Amino acid sequence: MMDDNINMDSELSKWLDDVRNHKSWKDRLTQLENLAPEDYDKTYQEILDKIRKIAKNEVIIEYWENSFPDIGPAAEAVWEGESSRAEKRLLTVFLFVLEWLVQQKKDNISSGQNYFAPTKETQEVKEELFHFVHPEIDDKEAWRVHNVVKRLVARQGIQEICSYLLQMKKDGKVLLPQSPSSAYKELVRMGMPNGEGFSEKTFMKYYGN
Repeated sequence: MMDDNINMDSELSKWLDDVRNHKSWKDRLTQLENLAPEDYDKTYQEILDKIRKIAKNEVIIEYWENSFPDIGPAAEAVWEGESSRAEKRLLTVFLFVLEWLVQQKKDNISSGQNYFAPTKETQEVKEELFHFVHPEIDDKEAWRVHNVVKRLVARQGIQEICSYLLQMKKDGKVLLPQSPSSAYKELVRMGMPNGEGFSEKTFMKYYGN
């Protein structure tokens, strides 16, 4: 759970205590305690999606995209953000949900149980890595890029997909092929639709621009 020694100002600490004692968190905690362990990962992803839709602060987005590095920066970002009080309370509850789920997974691991989120090794067995991951990044980062691309093609339109891939190329995360056709086929394999609005002709219009 969250480190009690974390360096936060007294007002933020009081806010976190208030949320922990609030009915909205206690009700959600009751639901979580009745959650089957095999549903932890699905619930985690659902909460991440909800945070992504509400959060306006990049620190909060970075918090979940980097696999729960620390609740501290995310809680501070909520506290300092421009969201309404109701949104701040909801986001803080969501952070506590993630904290609780991660702790349960850690407890399952330490007790020898095996129903927690897939490891990198099990993901490698079940999935084929995105073909255009940059060869210079390590395995952990490669699978993070793979998952980012999966989310990207599942949620965005072609113009946004191409724009984000270009940024990932500039950041050294992917090494894109010169052939738009090769890129298109790989993105379809990763889950991009290929129906109306997602034709290869439309893709070629934006690819590389």
